[in-house]
Amino acid sequence: MRDGKARMGHPGLLLGRIAVRGDLQRSSRRVGSILLEHAIYKAHEVSKVIGGRLIILDAKTDELFEWYRKMGFRSLNDNARRMVLPMKDAALLVRSLGEGHFRF
Repeated sequence: MRDGKARMGHPGLLLGRIAVRGDLQRSSRRVGSILLEHAIYKAHEVSKVIGGRLIILDAKTDELFEWYRKMGFRSLNDNARRMVLPMKDAALLVRSLGEGHFRF
């Protein structure tokens, strides 16, 4: 992720696809955002146990790419649709939303 640094592996957690039914995608209920926030929370909790510096995902479409970007993910240079969220940013999101936000 840094220019001028030698390539090295970083432990990360790969998120699978998060799907939301079409009629709910643009509703005011924020179903997709809530699911992604919960996945970030879970990845953050798991990283405390097994390590992990990044949350990784693959944006399926350009529209999803932009949505994930707005949620704080960054594109990797070598693969435009592979995106990462540094765990330190995930921690900030979790803290800003509060623990109660993730209880269903």
